[in-house]
Amino acid sequence: MKKIIKNLLGNRFLRNFFNLSWNPYYEITFHDVASNFSEAVNKINKSKKFNQLKETYLLLNKDIKDIKNITIDESDIHSFVPLLISITNNSENKIKSILDIGGGINPVSFYIKKYCNIQIKSCVIETENYTKKLNDIISKKHNYIEYFSSFDNLNISEFDLIYFGSSLQYFEGNEYKILKKTISYNPKFVVFTRNFFTYEDEDSFSLQSCGRYHLIPHTFFSYNKMINFFKKEGYKLTFETNHMNIYKHKKMSTKDFKFKSLVFSK
Repeated sequence: MKKIIKNLLGNRFLRNFFNLSWNPYYEITFHDVASNFSEAVNKINKSKKFNQLKETYLLLNKDIKDIKNITIDESDIHSFVPLLISITNNSENKIKSILDIGGGINPVSFYIKKYCNIQIKSCVIETENYTKKLNDIISKKHNYIEYFSSFDNLNISEFDLIYFGSSLQYFEGNEYKILKKTISYNPKFVVFTRNFFTYEDEDSFSLQSCGRYHLIPHTFFSYNKMINFFKKEGYKLTFETNHMNIYKHKKMSTKDFKFKSLVFSK
């Protein structure tokens, strides 16, 4: 029965007929590849099956108005971060501050508070719309978290931990510029959760499904390039894990890209 249901839901016409949302178990996640951000945008905008990229950005911004509170996603996205906090809490590498890049409604310090019962000062970099909305929501409930729309507005000069919770891939080709900026805060640890990596020499882009009829550029990182970048910056890879890769790519075999989380430390 499960196989029959899955096959039925795998039919795009039936999903459209029943007005079902996109689901990675039943549909392709990545539809094409591109060598750079501009090429990715051009391919999206020329597609006859999907909306223009600007329409996708408008859709994402509309979702912000419905946010009621920050939440905890019960998936394993941040599961090892509380463990890292627990291990370092009684050492000389105790983490007292976090810069959370793209934390959205699931800031990592909120997970840490739940699983470790520790409040850590956290600055979350988000879009201007997210920042305004979420600061209004959390100001009275979670005073250890604050949202900022720009690095220039941060009120802390150093952070113990830089956290990318599956967010760096959406920085539109500016990923290493962002990494350079975050490393200037002299962190003890830099953590990446749930990013796609290849073993090619350079990063590439894939066109990711973002709801029905919408695509968004998504960076697939060169594993070796990232390792070498951090090595030059004085960091070593201290933890690495591979996640189950259920995501279908129309132009790549799943064996050609890995779904990883990484921790770098000084």
